Amino acid sequence: MNASPLLLETRALRLEVAGRVLCESLSLQLQAGECLGVLGQNGTGKTTLLHTLARLRPAHGGEILLQGQSLNAWSRKALATRVGMLFQSSSDEMPASVEETVLLGRHPHLPDWQWEGAQDHALALAALEDVGLQAMAQREVVSLSGGERQRLALAMLLAQQPLLYLLDEPGNHLDIAFQVSTLQLLCARLPTQGAAVCMATHDINLAARFCTRILLLHPQGEPLLGSAQEILTPAILSEAYGCRIGVASAGTRQVFFAE
Repeated sequence: MNASPLLLETRALRLEVAGRVLCESLSLQLQAGECLGVLGQNGTGKTTLLHTLARLRPAHGGEILLQGQSLNAWSRKALATRVGMLFQSSSDEMPASVEETVLLGRHPHLPDWQWEGAQDHALALAALEDVGLQAMAQREVVSLSGGERQRLALAMLLAQQPLLYLLDEPGNHLDIAFQVSTLQLLCARLPTQGAAVCMATHDINLAARFCTRILLLHPQGEPLLGSAQEILTPAILSEAYGCRIGVASAGTRQVFFAE
């Protein structure tokens, strides 16, 4: 049986903010079909890492490879067909409908100076249906609630169809049902799309449910990488978060909580 394709690799990656080291000597490989959870206290560099992987900010050392090629070697358009990011929040200064906004996810795939075609519209509407917003396709974005806007941002990402999904706090503004259903939807598509997810979250239980591996960022800048079973233990989490983390059984799952 062949191994899944290697999508992303970091070699001795170093991240800094204002002279403070957030992450030192991070080496990881992310294969198609995987979901990697990034955990850690506020200020440990979760968002900074995702922005660096999306080439929105430079690394301070090391190397990032996307499909075996340096991240910096990709053109912006080619990169946008392979890497998509869900931000913690979005701004809606420009007036646009829900459908028009989702169609922005198709722009990296369009030939220069061409409008969206029938297939692009079909993909956009399918993405809206996936997140339960199909009835709001003609609504103005500014009329949506915070949770609806988060679902719209996810629909735009689904329409983009990248190989690497970077999710920054995907549960923001969403109730529990939508947190679970949207991540179930996304993770179910990874094997068929040959894609992978890197998800930064404060929710340990959400990471435990959906992530096969965990990257735990420490305030000292020393990352800890391993399987979910290896990393998500009360001892390791308590040390990383600076408080006692307990675990209880809930059916077939473990539930983590602060004591």
